[in-house]
Amino acid sequence: MTSAPAMPFIRPFLLLFAITGLVWCEIRSRRQLYSNLHSPIFDKDHYTVQIAEEVSLGTNVTRIVAHDQDEGSAGSIVYSLQADNDQRSLNIFEIIPDTGQIRTKSRVDREQFAIHRLTVRAEDRGSPSNSATASLVIYVLDMNDHAPQFENAQYLVNVSEVTGVGTVIARLRANDEDDGDNKAIKYSFVTAVEDFRMDPNTGDISVAQPLNREATATYDFIVQAQDQSVNVANRLSSQVIISLPRVRGVL
Repeated sequence: MTSAPAMPFIRPFLLLFAITGLVWCEIRSRRQLYSNLHSPIFDKDHYTVQIAEEVSLGTNVTRIVAHDQDEGSAGSIVYSLQADNDQRSLNIFEIIPDTGQIRTKSRVDREQFAIHRLTVRAEDRGSPSNSATASLVIYVLDMNDHAPQFENAQYLVNVSEVTGVGTVIARLRANDEDDGDNKAIKYSFVTAVEDFRMDPNTGDISVAQPLNREATATYDFIVQAQDQSVNVANRLSSQVIISLPRVRGVL
């Protein structure tokens, strides 16, 4: 007795396999389409950080990270940096795309920029990708890198011996490009001068006692302007020569 062919039983099985494969492909396709369900999330919306000027190239400033609940590439994050106010900030700071580490890549000078306003962007590798942003403000702290500078290199003053005590005979001014205590200036004589007094705050030089041309006809002394950096060892100063070439006598 001849057995019936197996084809009628195989065909339904093949059809079921084909349908199952199509359903699996559809499910997989939908999973890929909807696998990137979450956007990166930063711990905060706003970050602030301080950095001293003149730090070394490559100095780490801060690290800002975001988190993504997706798996695989959809949860992998790439970071980028944008300048809010001045594009030159991007010449000074950079961000490592894979870690969110922000570091210096050129000289940091407070006199050029005291504040940098940036935006950190976190974008996942999903398709389509999702992203989030956070603001970053970097405050550059002043370092005492400028010495006070007098307006003139030398001062010549003529005075009469009858000039009254307390009379201001010269007004010295110095300027400092630093900030805060590093900018504050105190004036003083480098060597003791009995006949004149200097106001440490204003730089005014006045007569301290009656002048006597017969005792002293000419004066040469050095005046110093010193900033008031909190770190005394880092205080900077400059000096000028004050010359009174001839004290005029009484006619």
